[in-house]
Amino acid sequence: MNRCSCCSCARSGCRDTTNGVRFTAFRRGGRAAGRGGLLLLWRGFIVRGDESESTVLAAAVPYPFGSGAELLALCREHGLEIFELTQVNERTWRTDAQIREELLAIWRVMQACVARGFRQTGVLPGVLKVRRRAPKMYRTLTEGSAPQGALVAMDWVNAWALAVNEENAAGGRVVTAPTNGAAGIVPAVLHFYERFEPSASEEGIIRFLLTAGAIGMLYKRNASISGAEMGCQGEVGVACSMAAAGLVAALHGTNEQVENAARSAWSTIWDLPAIRLAGWCRFPASSAMRWARSRPSMPRGWRCGAMARIRCHWTR
Repeated sequence: MNRCSCCSCARSGCRDTTNGVRFTAFRRGGRAAGRGGLLLLWRGFIVRGDESESTVLAAAVPYPFGSGAELLALCREHGLEIFELTQVNERTWRTDAQIREELLAIWRVMQACVARGFRQTGVLPGVLKVRRRAPKMYRTLTEGSAPQGALVAMDWVNAWALAVNEENAAGGRVVTAPTNGAAGIVPAVLHFYERFEPSASEEGIIRFLLTAGAIGMLYKRNASISGAEMGCQGEVGVACSMAAAGLVAALHGTNEQVENAARSAWSTIWDLPAIRLAGWCRFPASSAMRWARSRPSMPRGWRCGAMARIRCHWTR
């Protein structure tokens, strides 16, 4: 097998090294003391330049799964809900107390990000000079001037998501769930659960995050969570799929309902038109088409449907 010319990895063909970083230590005077291996962000994994795909995906967990069908089959066989199976796998590295604390720490960071997004004002960095909108939306919702009704919850979801997205654009602290570009979706839906569900609890938040993590792992293993690889709609689709599955799990839905929510959310996003803004955000059709063709594990009808949608979006 030929080695990659840019990072010397043992895989045939080169991974995208635009997300790679190599560490070099220098002594005083500028002389190099040593150089570390290349670290790459590849399909959502942090890997070394010489690691193979099989090495990265291998995991010694009690219930390994590589597809949604395998996940559901394992849950049926062992009488587990998806969040319970995920927690058992996480025990490979952490205790139950550590799992709980780290998940709640993620939730606290999401809350802090939203709160800061509501406080900050002014113009976001960049040539487009976009003014922050989340603070005004928050004032409208809290000062009583917003119209009340059945859709007020959706106004809040939009405000929460926008607060996180603007913090991301400004270089603030966000939870990449699953990526920076789609960071606002999972926190917004989790805030919706906490504020508008009467039975909301910390246990529900933990169910939400464990289930969303399981769905995210499926995309990481079988496709990608990278916007650079499959476009804006791809990463947003993954985030929506994770959030929908997590919400259903928090509301005590069945495993089959969780799977249906995850699949439906992904399909809905792929049916949306591409977004373009002053030439800065547009759907990379050629990359996404290559991605769709290169997934032999994806049913043929799905690949053809994905490519048809991509062509349609790009030519509108």
